[in-house]
Amino acid sequence: MTVALNDIDIETDAKILNQNPDLQPGPYIRLAVKDTGHGMAPKVVKRIFEPYFTTKEKGVGTGLGLAMVHGITKSCGGTVSVQSKVGKGTVFYVYLPRTDSDSALKETRESTAVQPAPTGAERILFIDDEPELVALGREMLEHLGYRVVTKNNGIDALK
Repeated sequence: MTVALNDIDIETDAKILNQNPDLQPGPYIRLAVKDTGHGMAPKVVKRIFEPYFTTKEKGVGTGLGLAMVHGITKSCGGTVSVQSKVGKGTVFYVYLPRTDSDSALKETRESTAVQPAPTGAERILFIDDEPELVALGREMLEHLGYRVVTKNNGIDALK
């Protein structure tokens, strides 16, 4: 596995802009994560950012990871792209807007001032098939004052 981080400037005629119409030309940081694994077929690559899409067996995982990365990256004004060849490996590129000026950094800090987390006393039913996520969800929500009931599948939750 190879991980690289580079400053890049996306020009108005860059291929990445044609593939991602929401992306704007300008300075970016590009994170590249490359492996030499099995790679993915084109029909899988087309769906990897869909919530709940997974190639794993039923009950092994939900397939939310890449959808979340994609959503968070887009909300920051960036994008994620992937190139994969079966039998050769895969490379993910994460593009995030780069800020070069101190004034922009100061403006960002001021606009994202830490707000107190919401709290409550309600009861929340937290369901996930991954025990680690259930434990994490319970801990975070209880810290915020909620009463939390956790279940590892929908059937138990309905009961």
